[in-house]
Amino acid sequence: MLKYFATFALFLLTYLCANALGGKCGDNVKWDMTSDGVLTITGTGEIKNMARNSQPWRADLVKSVVITDGVVRIGKEAFSGCKNLYSVKLPRSLKSIGERAFADCKTLTQIELYQGLEHIENNAFENCINITAINYPYSLKTIGERAFKGCTGLVSIGLPETLQSLGVGTFEGCQYMTAVSSLPNYLNASTSQRFGLDPNIVETYWKHKEEEAEALKKLNASSVVTAVQAVATAPEQPVEPVQISSDVDINIPTIQPCKESCFAFIFANENYDRISNVPFAKRDGSYFAEYCKKTLGLPDENVRYYENATYGRMLEALYDLKQIDDAFNGDCNIIFYYSGHGAPDESSREGFLIPTDAFKVSKDVCMPLSDLYAQLGELKSKSVVVFLDACFSGSTRQNEVLQYGQRGVTLKPKPNAPKGNMVVFTATSGDETAWPYQQQGHGLFTYYLLKILKEKSGVITLGELSDYLSQMVGRTSVAKNQKKQTPNTNISTKISTVWKDWKLAE
Repeated sequence: MLKYFATFALFLLTYLCANALGGKCGDNVKWDMTSDGVLTITGTGEIKNMARNSQPWRADLVKSVVITDGVVRIGKEAFSGCKNLYSVKLPRSLKSIGERAFADCKTLTQIELYQGLEHIENNAFENCINITAINYPYSLKTIGERAFKGCTGLVSIGLPETLQSLGVGTFEGCQYMTAVSSLPNYLNASTSQRFGLDPNIVETYWKHKEEEAEALKKLNASSVVTAVQAVATAPEQPVEPVQISSDVDINIPTIQPCKESCFAFIFANENYDRISNVPFAKRDGSYFAEYCKKTLGLPDENVRYYENATYGRMLEALYDLKQIDDAFNGDCNIIFYYSGHGAPDESSREGFLIPTDAFKVSKDVCMPLSDLYAQLGELKSKSVVVFLDACFSGSTRQNEVLQYGQRGVTLKPKPNAPKGNMVVFTATSGDETAWPYQQQGHGLFTYYLLKILKEKSGVITLGELSDYLSQMVGRTSVAKNQKKQTPNTNISTKISTVWKDWKLAE
């Protein structure tokens, strides 16, 4: 009988450990784990420092970790040795990831680091061999020693240019890393081995940056505006230059700056490193910036203009946007404009904004629309109005298939729903192409956006704007390009009954 009781007690103990359990893992932080291995951590403050194999949960049973908003730090060794952990969802409130927090999580395949994260401590992700890409948010200040040592799955990195400190041996043993998209200035070929990076890769990166700077210097020194060529109907036919002049570029209505609490973030991505350029994108962005200042009344310093933005620059801009939103405590209005390439991921059909330095369509080097919408949707601002003069089907303005040395695709992208106080105006619907308006030297969508702002001297409701863009872009595309282009307006459910009466920049 005693032997039977002992066997039953052991079975019961094993059952309880393997099924739903919970407790505290910080002063104000609790954990709960279900029988299928989902570990959920809730509360505010820090997850406490731990010792390996002494965590309050069974490390070998953890398969997925979900940490909710409110947690600001993951303590030392919190998830080290979770050999079956494959998925982690971190909160946007997170500021720091502790020493060896995810060390030896060898089945972990991806992890999303959000803006606001400031510190990754020593050995935090050591030997996470199946992580293939990590996005390093622009808010990141320090990365500790050997933080990604032995992460043999990493093939590329893009460290924030503003990163203050990088530890010795950070990428030691990452022998398959072949590409760099951004680096802080102190990391060069002579210092790269200290951090575990291949000097040849780093040298190639800085050489490319020098070439970009020289080209930009020459461009700024030239006062001659070159004509943009139209797309040839056949390769053997001569290409006729387009006369760059438009009625929306002259006599722009002007008022005194009066919208002190309205900010515009404008991206004009025309010249790409590895793929075809986007005709007129710089003209689109620069003239929209002029209309924001002159016609909508934004002070010059409130208009943030990013020409040919790299991935790091785009992340920096979003971080700046969040800082403004926090400083104004939501008592402001945001305009977000993008002209450039968009593209879908072939497998997931997720839409991305493409930075000019991207070498593939992937969330580690491009801006997912879902992430953009999530970040803009969390703003406290009274209104967030987004204009996207891009398509996400995989085609370009020249009706070519967007390619990065791989099979080209044209897809209907997965839709994304705006959140918070967002209204999103897109140039296309579904798998359509965002066409240029060759005769006017602008993107078709942007031309009519500027035209209605000029005709109305900037005084127009979003409902009127939506109707006008849909009608005029649709008609002109069929008449001029013999192709269908249908602008779309997407609205957050939160403001579905009021958005039509809102005015731009108010």
